[in-house]
Amino acid sequence: MSQEPNKTNPTFQNDPVESASHSNQNRADFKQEPEQLGELPSGYGDMFVVARDPHWLFTYWDFDYSKLPGQRQLGLQVFRDDVLETTVDLNEVARNWYLPVQSANAKYRVVFGYKDGQGTWHSVGEAGPAHTPPEAISTEWDTLFATVPIHLTFNLLVDVVEAAKRGGEPLAGPGWYYPPTVVTEVTPEMRMYGEEVFGPVATLFRVSSIDEAIGVANATEFGLGANAWTNDDEESIRFVRDLEAGAVFLNGMVTGAAVLSVPTMPMTGVG
Repeated sequence: MSQEPNKTNPTFQNDPVESASHSNQNRADFKQEPEQLGELPSGYGDMFVVARDPHWLFTYWDFDYSKLPGQRQLGLQVFRDDVLETTVDLNEVARNWYLPVQSANAKYRVVFGYKDGQGTWHSVGEAGPAHTPPEAISTEWDTLFATVPIHLTFNLLVDVVEAAKRGGEPLAGPGWYYPPTVVTEVTPEMRMYGEEVFGPVATLFRVSSIDEAIGVANATEFGLGANAWTNDDEESIRFVRDLEAGAVFLNGMVTGAAVLSVPTMPMTGVG
């Protein structure tokens, strides 16, 4: 009985330069196609109202203004139960509004609509009812939010800007006023790099790529909303996919339809 000699698998010695060349060529041949998300909506047709203060409502909506008549005056109607309490005229870019109301511990609903050229009111959508809390000390102490006195937020504004600014003069005269301020060359060591600044302060960051821009935008615990400007479809998809915010808006400051809304993102004010 004869046996065949052991067969071993042949081995090959690859040229590292040739392997790298093939690898680079394979990557060049593979070009990821952007997702076909279809035409983005210009509005979702929703409206909401929140009552967390005895005498204030906050309402926000997302209707397609292009479907409304060209000659119009946008507005809100505020009803306590079924009684019209007040009306508010809106500007053309408004998508949310704070509304003072007369009664605590009451049910309110808000109607969004417009007046046509003849002054006739047309309702587009409504939200509510929302119940304003009573004017009393809450029995619920396990809360996640609180109203901060104005002088505390103003002091924070001054502290944060003072830590970063190189010059500038405060506005003269009495009152809680702060001059419009632009801060450049912001670095990660500065407080305003990751903290929210409650005031007329803009921070400018210079970046060399979209990856770096997204990294800077995400380097904060806050995520209420994000705005990005681009004419490139692939960049639009990157911004929508990678910006960590409760809502992402393209080519506008929180105007128009939110391209993406993620209520589960932390510190967004959405969920």
